[in-house]
Amino acid sequence: MSRWLILREGVRSRWGGDLRRRYIFDGLLGRTGGEAVEFRSRLRQPLLDLRGPRWAIWRRARVVSSELLLDNQLATIRALGRAIAIDVHDDPVLQGDALGSPLEALRAAELRSIFRANTEAFRWLVAPSGPFAELAGLDLDRVIVAANGTDTKVILAEPWPEVPAVGFISGAAPNRGIEGLIEAVRLVRSEQPELRLLLWLAGTSESSAAYLERLRKATIAEPWIEIGSAPYDAMSAQLGRATVMAIPTPGHAYWDSVAPIKLYDALAAGRPTVTTPRVETARVVEAHDAGLVAAGDSPDDLATPIARLIGDAATARRMGANARMAAEREHDWRIIGNALADAILSRERRRGIW
Repeated sequence: MSRWLILREGVRSRWGGDLRRRYIFDGLLGRTGGEAVEFRSRLRQPLLDLRGPRWAIWRRARVVSSELLLDNQLATIRALGRAIAIDVHDDPVLQGDALGSPLEALRAAELRSIFRANTEAFRWLVAPSGPFAELAGLDLDRVIVAANGTDTKVILAEPWPEVPAVGFISGAAPNRGIEGLIEAVRLVRSEQPELRLLLWLAGTSESSAAYLERLRKATIAEPWIEIGSAPYDAMSAQLGRATVMAIPTPGHAYWDSVAPIKLYDALAAGRPTVTTPRVETARVVEAHDAGLVAAGDSPDDLATPIARLIGDAATARRMGANARMAAEREHDWRIIGNALADAILSRERRRGIW
């Protein structure tokens, strides 16, 4: 049996992409007894260390990656290993469009080239949803769906807060619905003046950090708005301060195509989620009766379900309990990772050479 090299995230846990890169192949790592290295690493020596006899090409290490790789990394894998599966959890060109910041033509072409080289190099393409795989133009015959998830041992159902609050986790950027959420909570505060808004926002780039600074200055006169951040291992206590979690993502095919990791962390926290009507997110919320879907994308639309849950503690707690149960039973990274490992290993076995 050949050995496995698992390329994944190291210790970083700044936002959702980091978490998926860290967890998604853990089931395969445990099942195969493979070796895990940080996906940014040089790959020549790990592949040489894992290589069988030089004449036995089929004994070269099987490689899976949690992120798109650079050309030199792909060349090393082609020479010394076998490219088995890659997690295609993002499309930076589509994301830039969704954020209202389309990439310059040369940069978009460069990223498209990297995307194409990776999806052509690896045998199986892991995607967070079927709709995302279609939108990104992946070869559906080679796609294995492994949804986003959460770590229910890190994110716990904390005691309910005494002061009502709406919480939101996100990278700091325009077109993520932050301003609309602020306005929605302003509307609810006309009837619930004690309501607070907790924004946990990460600066993901220079432009993101600049946006975050502008947002701080724009809201400095409103002390009911709290802007902060927390590492993942401290996030449980932060989420526990919220009564309701919000996902105010504006309309776009990209945002419709996949439910974000913040949703699954909200489920694990045992809090109901209010979301704009993004297709995949709404589907998960409704399937588990774990929150409410707004009728539209406006602040008024968002304010209505927030007000309902803030004013109805019994419903909020019932939906929160449903959310936690769903996270434990279906959406923990361990469950997702083991199912993904089963899918990859069964497909490889069917190919014959093991």
